[in-house]
Amino acid sequence: MATINYWGLSGYKGTVTVDLSVDTFDTLISAIAVDETNSLIIYGLPVGLPTEYYTITLQRNPSIGDIVYGDSSTPLNDASIGMVDGDTVICTPNQNGTKEYRQVQKLAIAALNRLRTGRPDGYNVNDLPTKYTGNAVTDNPHVGGLVDGRPWS
Repeated sequence: MATINYWGLSGYKGTVTVDLSVDTFDTLISAIAVDETNSLIIYGLPVGLPTEYYTITLQRNPSIGDIVYGDSSTPLNDASIGMVDGDTVICTPNQNGTKEYRQVQKLAIAALNRLRTGRPDGYNVNDLPTKYTGNAVTDNPHVGGLVDGRPWS
C-alpha cells in the first residue's frame, strides 16, 4: 500500500492510499474524487464532483497522466508510469465534451471551491453575459444591464 498526495479540483490537498501493483489511474481518480467529496461535509452530507470531471498528472513528470495511461489495465507501479509511495498528482478539469458541458463543469468546480471557502456558491448560468448551448454561443440579453455578482447568487 502507498500513500499518494493530490491537489484536488476544488483546491483541496489530500492523500489517498492505493495498491500501486493493482490500482490504475482510473481507480486512483475514483479514490481522489471520494476523498475530496468526503473532505467537505455540509448539513451532514458529503459534497463533491463526479469522477468524469477529473484528469490527473504526476507532479514530478506531467507527461505521465490518465490521458496517456487511462486504459484501466496499467498498474501505477508499471515501469512506464513509475509511481512510488509519497508521489503527488495534480487534478485538472477534463477537457472533453461540448463547450456547454465544460462551462457547467467549471462553474460546478468553482461552486465547490466557493463553498469550501465560505462564499456564496449558488450560480445561475443565465446570469452570464454569454453561455453555450452545445458548442454554440448564446448571448443573454440582460435588458437592465449586467447582473451584479454574476453568476453567483
